Amino acid sequence: MAAEGIDRLIFVVGCPRSGTSALAWALAEHPHPTTGPETNFLYPLFRGHHARLAWERAWAVENGWLRTQQIGWEEFAAAVGVGSAQLFASRAEGKRWVDSSPENLFIVEELAAVFPNARFVHLLRDGREVVASMLNSGFAELWASDFDEACRTWVHYVEAGRTTQAAVGERMLTVAHAALVAAPGRVCGEILAFVSEPPHPGPAHFLDSRRINSSFDNSTPADIRREKDPRSLRQPHWRDWTAEQHARFAEVAAGVLDWVKAFPPGA
Repeated sequence: MAAEGIDRLIFVVGCPRSGTSALAWALAEHPHPTTGPETNFLYPLFRGHHARLAWERAWAVENGWLRTQQIGWEEFAAAVGVGSAQLFASRAEGKRWVDSSPENLFIVEELAAVFPNARFVHLLRDGREVVASMLNSGFAELWASDFDEACRTWVHYVEAGRTTQAAVGERMLTVAHAALVAAPGRVCGEILAFVSEPPHPGPAHFLDSRRINSSFDNSTPADIRREKDPRSLRQPHWRDWTAEQHARFAEVAAGVLDWVKAFPPGA
């Protein structure tokens, strides 16, 4: 599998409303990667360490097949991933698949074992911008209508990113959303180098020339995914928050803000 490269997937992960879809679409402007709608099936398959627990239970059987064949966790996990990798490859037309399902952030360690040649790009956006975007999204999730739930959701994802970054090390690149917006050429170049792809202007041009999937400037629900002139964005909506909202966000997010500050816009 590794020789064929079908498991050289790229996972763009991060909290909802952090720009994961936009970055995936931008990477697809490179000649080698491609993307599409969020897949959404890997998380139900691998959450809760299901695959690892299955291997551990089978390995615990003294005369069981896994132990007699000396099939360790890494070999077992990679074999489990073959089917999914082939499924992606069957629709990727010879290109690398880029998945932007945000919830994959919670199973990166499993995905790293299942797809040994995959790479993970964690997009980290200012929590105030995420919360404001959630509350203006019009989505059905509770975080789209409840300020506290939006704050807690962002913190939950950031905590998962911090833990995962420490666990998988060099296989994950954490990128500040603000840096991607401020310097798309430089940051896209860093991302392409991280996923071992040659330089190409397509991803940066895509991000520099439009805003995608923004909840702002919408008149109808259909406008959520409409391409918009990046110059049309007014000052961030979180600047309109009340003093109480600012204080509440700071209270809920207190445990992760120092880690987030390690990835400033200029980093």
